[in-house]
Amino acid sequence: MREHDVSYLDGAILAGPNDIGTKTSQILLSGSEAAYKHAGTILDCLGSDVRYLGTNVRAASVLDLAWLCDSYGRFLAATRDRRRGAGRMPPVRDKMPWIDE
Repeated sequence: MREHDVSYLDGAILAGPNDIGTKTSQILLSGSEAAYKHAGTILDCLGSDVRYLGTNVRAASVLDLAWLCDSYGRFLAATRDRRRGAGRMPPVRDKMPWIDE
């Protein structure tokens, strides 16, 4: 990509559609530092927590996958406990506000 004077910035959005532009959205970016410096201020409008993770283009995707594994694991545990009649769900509401307690 350098030979064509192109820079690449990868990103992961850790938020739902209604959260974009609010304090609850988190955006992870990785890749070209030049691309981040060029587009960073524009991307800041997506939320209050826009993080540049460095030049390793895979970093945003890796952390996104880790977040998804954690979130879905908590969700599955909560639904399993609820089916067993545990009554009280683990504290996952901060990560998944669409779950009713």
